[in-house]
Amino acid sequence: ENSSVKELTALIAAEEESVKSASIFTVASHNRKLKVLKTEYDETVSKKFLSNKDHILIIDDFLAKGSPLRGLLSICIQAGAKVDGIGIAIEKVYQNGGNELRDEGYRVESLVKILEIDEKTNKIKFGD
Repeated sequence: ENSSVKELTALIAAEEESVKSASIFTVASHNRKLKVLKTEYDETVSKKFLSNKDHILIIDDFLAKGSPLRGLLSICIQAGAKVDGIGIAIEKVYQNGGNELRDEGYRVESLVKILEIDEKTNKIKFGD
């Protein structure tokens, strides 16, 4: 059993579709109730919902360059919360956002990794 999962106190979902994924994780997370915080593109979270006692898992559907995630990370840092991980449905590896976050020490896990898309043939090369 992963000890960081035991410590999670909140999930932050970047968009409406990500809220569905976050809700599924919440149900599967040892039947504990976690705060599921949804943000929109303005990315604001009230201080009453996020504090320095929180351990966060950020969930998003796509990761390309990572700009929306950087906004969410900034909110967590400002609140003093610890980001234990970032869960991504589809990562566009060729745009380097995930690798930059990993290089900064964040744990980033992606269900699907797209290494490249050939615009001429519309073929997609997937990675591990």
